[in-house]
Amino acid sequence: MKEGSVRVAIFGAGGAGRAHSRRFARHGGARVVCYFDPKHQGDIEGIPVRKVIEEIWPEVDAVSVCTPDDTHADYAAQALDAGKAVLIEKPMVGSVSQLPRLEAARARHPAAVLAVHHQMRFVPAFAAAIRRVHSGELGPIGYVAANYWHDMRSRARQFDDWRLTGKGQSVLFGAACHPVDLILHLLDEEPVEVSACAGKLLYPEYAGAYTLVQATLRFPCGAIGSIHANNCARFPQFNDLVILGERGSLCDNLRYIPGEGFQLLKGDMVDRHATAGAGTVLNLFKRLLVRRHELRRPPFSVYDHEAACSRIIDNFINACRGQEAVLVPFDEAARVVRVCEAAERSLRLNRPVRLDER
Repeated sequence: MKEGSVRVAIFGAGGAGRAHSRRFARHGGARVVCYFDPKHQGDIEGIPVRKVIEEIWPEVDAVSVCTPDDTHADYAAQALDAGKAVLIEKPMVGSVSQLPRLEAARARHPAAVLAVHHQMRFVPAFAAAIRRVHSGELGPIGYVAANYWHDMRSRARQFDDWRLTGKGQSVLFGAACHPVDLILHLLDEEPVEVSACAGKLLYPEYAGAYTLVQATLRFPCGAIGSIHANNCARFPQFNDLVILGERGSLCDNLRYIPGEGFQLLKGDMVDRHATAGAGTVLNLFKRLLVRRHELRRPPFSVYDHEAACSRIIDNFINACRGQEAVLVPFDEAARVVRVCEAAERSLRLNRPVRLDER
């Protein structure tokens, strides 16, 4: 569609679906018409919840898929076949085996809008770091590290328990996919080899096989990527980015260049525990960070989740209206899936795995 408000159906009435609904509602160019969730009873804040998928198609222009990971491919393919634009929560699909279902639907509808909600690369501080890397400012990159710490014990039970039943949610697909996408986008290539190890000591009741995972990625350019992800951190949600280059390095929004020293890059420092009147104190800490860079870590964080997610939602609406290309297309999301699956294979085989292995 080119004009008018984009009418959106949210698939999945859990935490992700409700967050998407709020963000669409804040955008003047979109209107959430309904949810689709066969398990949910009653409306949500006045928005009806449909239980029959065929009832939805006449009402909407676009679908945001926020259902359990293994259902993404099927729902997205159905929406594409119904002529709808589609936004899919990360991970795009729950396994490499599900990629052909979505690939075939794309082939049937090559002009359709299909976007994936990988927001990490659009955190303002991380986006600025990526621009500096791509400009060549830091020279060749030798090492990139990104973490994703999250305590899911309460959230996993908040609206639905699908993460805690059956096989649970893969921490690689559900959490590590964030830093995987960030690193792949930053280096602009797919790794040749992945090695992973995992454990479950800190969250033994979780249904999945592991709750924390460490993965190492080896890239064709010679760079090494390091990722730690977990759903069991007794710690506020934490995401960071470390980049070591030949000419200089970046830790979140703190840059170091030999001969120039430390520079705190503009903006993007958020105090997770600050009160409304704490701006002066926060600015003082920012100044101190240039000299006392060990203070850069929590309770301070550069991870601005809402800004990053809003960028994805805005882009999707603009794409629906023919005003912008999608920021995270199928091919980029598919390579994240391939890397996560290779890491899972490395866990099973207890050895490094090449991405071209069969």
